[in-house]
Amino acid sequence: MLRLHGINTRPDSHEAFQSARDSLEHCRTSHLKCQSPGPGYTPRFLISIWKIDDAYHCRLQLCSTLGSAEAVSYATSSYCWGNAHQFRTTTSNLDRHLESIVFHQLPPTLQDAVVVTYKLGLRYLWIDAVCKSSLKEEYL
Repeated sequence: MLRLHGINTRPDSHEAFQSARDSLEHCRTSHLKCQSPGPGYTPRFLISIWKIDDAYHCRLQLCSTLGSAEAVSYATSSYCWGNAHQFRTTTSNLDRHLESIVFHQLPPTLQDAVVVTYKLGLRYLWIDAVCKSSLKEEYL
């Protein structure tokens, strides 16, 4: 692996993600603004991520079912969802997304967000188009 000035030139390598995890942990423990804001800051829905063998799995999760009063650590991503054909959660597919979101049916950008979130050591991800989208008021 080629290193230039201490910078890993393979951003998808184990070493690069370990460095990112270390930096994230340093922020959480050293910077007051990066520490958990406490209860009340968790959104209504998050994407729960896990891996079995070499396959990523995810589903939409109602945060009130996480069973903890502590704030949940999660990554966020904004996704352009103006096109009607883009991946998003709606009232018609909400139940299906609560059961499972098929990883390989996600657009490549969202697949990358899931993989990066998991490799950073986080198990939850908030993507605007998937977690808030056009759900009826009672779900938001």
